[in-house]
Amino acid sequence: MKNGPHGRSALPIDNGVNYIDTAFPYHGGESERFLGRALQDGYREKVKLATKLPHSPVQTRGDMDRILTTQLEKLRTDHIDYYLLHELDAERWTKLFSLGVLEFLDTAKAAGKIRNAGFSFHGTVRRSRRSSMPMTGSSARSSTISLMRHTRPALRALYAAAKNIAVMIMEPLRGGKLARNLRRKQSRSTSVQE
Repeated sequence: MKNGPHGRSALPIDNGVNYIDTAFPYHGGESERFLGRALQDGYREKVKLATKLPHSPVQTRGDMDRILTTQLEKLRTDHIDYYLLHELDAERWTKLFSLGVLEFLDTAKAAGKIRNAGFSFHGTVRRSRRSSMPMTGSSARSSTISLMRHTRPALRALYAAAKNIAVMIMEPLRGGKLARNLRRKQSRSTSVQE
């Protein structure tokens, strides 16, 4: 690798990467701190930054504020471009909703601490419909983003489109798992054709 500014190795940002995703628990809680250091010297301004509110340590509305403040400090930034409620399913959504997460997101957005709010969803579309997941209402005003990563992403994308919700694809290759599956299917297909 070539050395970039100030002698550090060239970052993917130098080669066109403009979206970086992290989360509070990634890499033993150190991912945000590492990115905060890496995004100094003008790199923060070159990317859209996403991180996530973890559901497990949140027991009160105040915990949400404390976690966001800690994340901003670790990331060495005054705002997060995409702030996501992490790993939602029906039960986790109900918990966060009852603790005032929509008011938290609206307040953080009004204060300029986050630009867009959304969620990563890990349940089924059917369960999201039954649980009043944030598909409409206040969260939609906060530019909700639905991230799909498990089964039937096309169905989820169609459902989100019908609700006028923006969609971002998360983990498109799932750490190589999807690519391995594709290779297996191609291999079987080739074997059948031969």
